[in-house]
Order: sequence, then C-alpha cells, then structure tokens
Amino acid sequence: MPYAHSLSDISLREEIVDTIVRACLGIDTNDKALWESAWATEDPDISLTSSGTALQGMENINKYCFDNVGLMDTYHLTTGIRIDVKDGANIAYMTANALNKHYAPGEGLQANEKHLLVGSKYDIQVIKVSVG
Repeated sequence: MPYAHSLSDISLREEIVDTIVRACLGIDTNDKALWESAWATEDPDISLTSSGTALQGMENINKYCFDNVGLMDTYHLTTGIRIDVKDGANIAYMTANALNKHYAPGEGLQANEKHLLVGSKYDIQVIKVSVG
C-alpha cells in the first residue's frame, strides 16, 4: 500500500513532525519516494551525520542510509518530538528520540530473531519549501 507524501488540513507543527514520520515510514517500508519526500532532495547542501559519518548530498545519503537500511526489516519508533518554530519563519528546529530495530531482510517478524537495536537522538533543521 503506497502512503501519501503529503497530508491535507494539517497545522504547521504537524507538517514539521510529518517530515520525520515520512522519513521513518519510507525507510521501514522501503518506499524511496516517501523517504525522499521528507528531504530537500534538490539542495546540494543537504547533509546528514550518522554514527559519526558526515554525508553530503542526497545521493550519498541514499547510498549510505536508504540503499542499506531500506532493504532490511526495520522499525523506527520515534518519540519525544520537540519543535522550535517562530511565526512566519521558513526554518524550524526539531529534536526527537528514537529506538530503531534492524533485522535481516525477511526476518523481522520471526520470534527470537537476532536484531540490532539502536537508540538515536535526532537534531533536525526543517526548511519550508513551497511546491507549485
């Protein structure tokens, strides 16, 4: 089942939270279009630091994250989301905590299967992009 890339009738804060929800849902369902809808894919300055590795540009982010993790059975559970956005601003800051379970492909629903559990803290800068 494909998931919507945008939702209707949501507040600015809900839009901001939806960026992390789309990224996590996209990687958990191996839906690259949904994953990329959470990112400013055309921005050459887009960056991500994961486990001490700094990645620049969407191609590198996809190669390191989506192309590897998207193939696994994963569950990214995100909570504790906090948003700092000023009225009329085009930039917001978001922090969140996550527990991420990673299983070998096809093994995520099997009882007692080996997995990697990762705790993460996300620090995210969200930039409003007008579409159309």
